Amino acid sequence: MSRPDENQRLLWTPLWVWQGLSNIVTTLGVLGLLFAGVQYWQAREEGRAAETLNLIDIWETRGYDDDFAKLRAAVTEFMAAVPEADMAAVAANARAAENLRTKMYRQVLGQPELEAAFERVVYFYNRLGLCVQANLCSTRTARIFFAEPFAAFRSNFASRIESDSAALPGYANGLDLLAERILD
Repeated sequence: MSRPDENQRLLWTPLWVWQGLSNIVTTLGVLGLLFAGVQYWQAREEGRAAETLNLIDIWETRGYDDDFAKLRAAVTEFMAAVPEADMAAVAANARAAENLRTKMYRQVLGQPELEAAFERVVYFYNRLGLCVQANLCSTRTARIFFAEPFAAFRSNFASRIESDSAALPGYANGLDLLAERILD
């Protein structure tokens, strides 16, 4: 007894051959779409990484890294001058910590050059945060290059950034977006 469709033909070829070819073509089509999707995603990520590398270049060539280094040095110098007894009080008392931070802001950011450096670094991190949030920059690349310095900057100047944000809505939105994306 023969299969029911064995006698049915299209262009002198049994239908079961055409059905098999159809299944192969469909499978290849799906694989092609998956491959195209992966290539598209990789090309987009390469573009985001390139844009992030461009911002890294801007960080290094336009002096933002120098501004950051000046701030880091000033904060380090300030903290080194704090007596150990005061540091112990800061560790045990939130009010003492806030008083020390306020004193540090007055001493460090009271210098016009360092105040300008602070504003430039805030501007840069805002720009990077907005770029990452808009998926124009790579979160992964930004995390690799900026996570540690950004975390230190944010830790040292969190209260100042919060107070400036309260006075100027939207002042540090990019920093908040960046923190969500690159800090663990």
